[in-house]
Amino acid sequence: MPEFWIPYGDVEIVVNIKRENLGFYEDIKLMEEPKLDLDFIKKDKILVAFYKLLPSVRIFLDRLKGKDVYVFSEDRPQGFKWVKEVKEDVECKIFVNQFGLDPIFGFNSSYSSFFRLLKKKFSIPEEPKPGVEGENFKLAKDSLNLENWISVELLPSKDLVGYSGDFESSYQRAKEIFLKNYIVEGGRRVKGLILSPGPGYYSSNLSLGLKALWNTLPFLDEDSKVILVCEALEGLGSKALENFVMDKKVEGDEDINFLKRYSKREIILISTLPKYYTQKKLGFHTFDSLQEAVNYLGNRKFGILPFAYNTLLK
Repeated sequence: MPEFWIPYGDVEIVVNIKRENLGFYEDIKLMEEPKLDLDFIKKDKILVAFYKLLPSVRIFLDRLKGKDVYVFSEDRPQGFKWVKEVKEDVECKIFVNQFGLDPIFGFNSSYSSFFRLLKKKFSIPEEPKPGVEGENFKLAKDSLNLENWISVELLPSKDLVGYSGDFESSYQRAKEIFLKNYIVEGGRRVKGLILSPGPGYYSSNLSLGLKALWNTLPFLDEDSKVILVCEALEGLGSKALENFVMDKKVEGDEDINFLKRYSKREIILISTLPKYYTQKKLGFHTFDSLQEAVNYLGNRKFGILPFAYNTLLK
């Protein structure tokens, strides 16, 4: 019986699936080209803005050490001067983003990330819409003041891979490469899906795991079962989820809305989180091991996505 290794934080866990029960398996893919040349940064006094410190963004910041860098972000990386708003008295303004999927804006781009960083209002659709450039995307694109900004769109990689330029050209080039490499066909052909957000950082909290879930659920049949493998050693990952499990009122949060939308679906969670939260408060079915969960679901076709945070299932 074939073995498949699924990312679970910094380690991997194994699951055995009969060959005839395997619908598809998509291996982890990290981009190697095109390498990003930082020669476009001619100045030393720089404002770097980003929404979340995703792995490729961290690599970008590391390459700027030695320059006078101000950071405007929800996260506060060590070694840089953090500011709480756009700083205008700088020589260069850069918005850096790790390109991917977004259930509200279609794609996680510099447009959507800047819009989120500025805490602008958007509408939450009835169900996630990854890969769809809808009204929220148009709203973000039309409402931002992007004068004198450089956009850097990075692709998932162990190196600096991506594009720099104006927001639109960087967006279009990154989207083209992403769609060529991170779409998996076959969602309707399976009745079970095993997914991990990805290795390391991507599995560090439940909020990241849910982002991976929203990339897949809209493309599965209603009777398909899902196993989310997310270690979540750093906990729930968002204030909204923390408030929700403590029975505090939460409004306007996409993860909570989508959890309610799919509350009748049986979603199995493999994680380190307390079962009181995951079962009673969030409505997941939990098991102590992935193999136990697969055995529970019985004889069915499974798809396996080890890097679902960056995978669009069709």
